[in-house]
Amino acid sequence: DELSSMSNFGEGMPLDKIIGKAGAGPLVLATLPGRAALADVNRFVRWRIAMQEAAIRTLCLTQSSPAFTLVMDVSGLRRFHLSKEARLCTAELSRVMQAYYPDFLAKTLVVNTPPAFACAWSLLRPLLPPALLVKLQLQKGPPPDAIADACGPSGSPVPS
Repeated sequence: DELSSMSNFGEGMPLDKIIGKAGAGPLVLATLPGRAALADVNRFVRWRIAMQEAAIRTLCLTQSSPAFTLVMDVSGLRRFHLSKEARLCTAELSRVMQAYYPDFLAKTLVVNTPPAFACAWSLLRPLLPPALLVKLQLQKGPPPDAIADACGPSGSPVPS
């Protein structure tokens, strides 16, 4: 398995679960990185790019049909995910993804958002670009049925 060979990224670098055409279309199921993953911006961006490239190859995405849905399970959200280091990683990743992969993401579905996330979201939402907001959907509970079915018997988008 291509993703299994990417274990060289080390501790705190979870592997995405890539699902081909399911009822919800092509999916990439991602989980939150560990604290160690956020300590090095370049390592973090290389890891996310490796996951992106694996999704492109696995899903046979092309310039004419590049879009997939990224499902982020934030049930494990911790304070360090909002740290200065995490913000630096996110900013650099956003820059790289917009420059090199602008059309590959159809939408991002954020599932299992904790109650405090709603407050933070209401503060952040006005600061985000409209193009991002169109592609971003938050959900308090588990993913919709079509996505949960594609995730497997656990129904969780957290990669195993």
